[in-house]
Amino acid sequence: MHGKSFHLIFMFLGLNLFFGSFIILNEIRFEFYRFYTPMLMNPVLASSKIDFAAWLIFSIIILIVFLFTLNKLNKALIKNAYLTLIFLLTASLFIFLFKLNLVFLILVFWLTFFSLIYLINLKFKASKLKLLSLIASPPLFLIALIAFLSSLFFLFYYLKSFYILPIEFERKIINLNIQIFYVLYALTEFLILTLTFIWFWCPLTSLIKLNIEFNLIKRFTHAPLIASLILSSVLVGLPYLTRVGFIGVDAQWYFKALNQIKNFKSLSLMFTHEPRSFYLSILWFISILTASKETAVKFGPIFLSIIHIIAVFAFIYAVTKDNFLSGLSSFLAAFSFQATVGMYAGIYANWFSLSTAVLSLAFLIKAFKEKFKFIIPSIVFSIISMLSHPWTGIIIFSILIVYGLINLGYSAIKKFKERLKEVLCVLSLIAVNIALIAIAFIKSSGLSISLQAGSQILQSIKLSNAFTFLENFRFSLKFYVGGFFIAPIIYLIGLTAAPIIFKEKILLKLFASWFIVTFFLLVFSDLWLKWRILYLMPFQILSCLGYIYLMKIFNKALLLKITLTTALFLQLFNYTLQCMLFIPEY
Repeated sequence: MHGKSFHLIFMFLGLNLFFGSFIILNEIRFEFYRFYTPMLMNPVLASSKIDFAAWLIFSIIILIVFLFTLNKLNKALIKNAYLTLIFLLTASLFIFLFKLNLVFLILVFWLTFFSLIYLINLKFKASKLKLLSLIASPPLFLIALIAFLSSLFFLFYYLKSFYILPIEFERKIINLNIQIFYVLYALTEFLILTLTFIWFWCPLTSLIKLNIEFNLIKRFTHAPLIASLILSSVLVGLPYLTRVGFIGVDAQWYFKALNQIKNFKSLSLMFTHEPRSFYLSILWFISILTASKETAVKFGPIFLSIIHIIAVFAFIYAVTKDNFLSGLSSFLAAFSFQATVGMYAGIYANWFSLSTAVLSLAFLIKAFKEKFKFIIPSIVFSIISMLSHPWTGIIIFSILIVYGLINLGYSAIKKFKERLKEVLCVLSLIAVNIALIAIAFIKSSGLSISLQAGSQILQSIKLSNAFTFLENFRFSLKFYVGGFFIAPIIYLIGLTAAPIIFKEKILLKLFASWFIVTFFLLVFSDLWLKWRILYLMPFQILSCLGYIYLMKIFNKALLLKITLTTALFLQLFNYTLQCMLFIPEY
């Protein structure tokens, strides 16, 4: 009786929370934006009445199971339990008599349930992790199932143009999944701003005991990475299965620029005046292999997605030394803004430059933590980043300067000799970038032209923009690049990376530098520039680290790990799928 009734309480409570949340959201009803379109938050599984009936049935079942469990308690606990039930009865009668909102009734029931759980657990002494696993797993399973069905319906409709099940049912499931994904929509701006200051408040997590030993699985260590590479390639290539033309705003420009390259000589000449020549040269080599320049432009994003996932994997692995978890977390890079926004805007050179910058930083961390020789690939990828998209390269260079200054200040406080290796590594990257910029201004090239054009961007940095920051920031989230930056779940997972960032001082200093530079630009830049700054923020890396932290603290709760991972990945897969299929043809 003990085990079965105890488990039943929590499983039914999880379902009760799921249905109760729907009812509360229906009562609150707020407007949210999805892909430029305003929608109303009113999630319904079957109908409002049926959802309420389901919640009420689960509530009654929980109360009945509680009553059967009370005889296991001592007299003092039984007395407190009956007082709690009297409170529930009195509060319910008060709510019905005064015709108060259903939200109050649900909250009263939840307060009662959690009070009774506390009392019963004083007797059974189950771990908090076990209780959380039992409560959270049923709703997470339902969220995963809804996301899976929604994705399946989307794919069959867009690829095969037919409905598997009745149209109304499919539309209801798809709409329900959209409502679930955007349930934290109102917190999007707050989550982003909180994430940009993670380096400032993460010391508050110092009370959390975290043993950063991530070597958990010895077999099939590279399987998740391979799977994420395949999935990312499929997602990025998917729009071209349903469209004839080019996908992405700048895709046509790359095709026209590629057509101007007739041979190696014309490619060399392009480097003298075109800042995006490095990526164009990659497309040219792909066009030789595929015998089609159009195919090269369309295949390019698949190449970029592979590079980006490898870069994020390398960065996470440099921190954790765990192939399996790093590979598993790289799925979040497949669902990142770099893929969705990069495809929508067609900013391929920007995407490539950022990916190589992440690779450079990954080897920089390895140079700090392991051998100094890793500074060589770090320098190489830093050069590639600067040459590929100088505007991105300059921002990364600015981050490195701030990082170097923080390191110098940190070394002055701590023992300088112990920090000398780290300082030398950063200074090496800064020196190489300074040399590149100097050469660019001495000899005319695409890099120098881009750097001169960058001065126009600096002119958009104004103090007056700070006064309209929140208004412009909100507008840019809603109405730029498909509104793809409105993905609260990515920011929420990123926040859970705080304990790892505080534990790893290298990450603390690096993310402090990254966000100090980008947040400054975000606040003082003009409206049109804000989405470009958001694109360069390391949200994908933080979400990967946050996911790893969750897997670490839930290490002993296998059921919770599986349901959380499944629900998270399927929700983000569905989000990415919808983004890719929304991108217009150009």
